Amino acid sequence: MPDTKDFLAAWGLKIGTQSIGAFQVTIRARHIEIEQYRKYGFDIEMKFERKDKKSSVSQEDWNKFRGELAFKIAGKKLVYSRYGNPYVCEMGEPKFEVFRDHSSGVIRVQGFATRSFNSFTIFKAEHV
Repeated sequence: MPDTKDFLAAWGLKIGTQSIGAFQVTIRARHIEIEQYRKYGFDIEMKFERKDKKSSVSQEDWNKFRGELAFKIAGKKLVYSRYGNPYVCEMGEPKFEVFRDHSSGVIRVQGFATRSFNSFTIFKAEHV
C-alpha cells in the first residue's frame, strides 16, 4: 500500500500545517485497509483557519480557497508503495464544515488507492 505521506504528496499536500490561499491548513490523515494488497482508503481531515484572524473572509477569498483546494485534489495519481507496487489513487468530493463567516472550519475527504496490474492503466495515470 502507498504510505499516507506519499499518497498526500501526490497532490502536493503533507501532514501538518501549510498555507493554501488566505488560509492556514492543518492536515491529519490515516489509512484504512479495505482489501489487503489491493485497495486502501485514506481518511483525510483538514482544519483551516484564516491567516489574518483579525479580518473576516470575503466571498472572493472563500471561493478562491475552495477552488484551489478542488483543483489541488482533482484527478487520478499513480503512487508506488515502498515495495514498488503501483496504485492508482484518487480523492472523493470534499465535505466542508464551516464556522464563523467562513474564517475557519474542517474539510473531510476520502482518498482511495487501488493496486494496478494493468500496464495501460499505469501509463494513463502517469500521463494525466
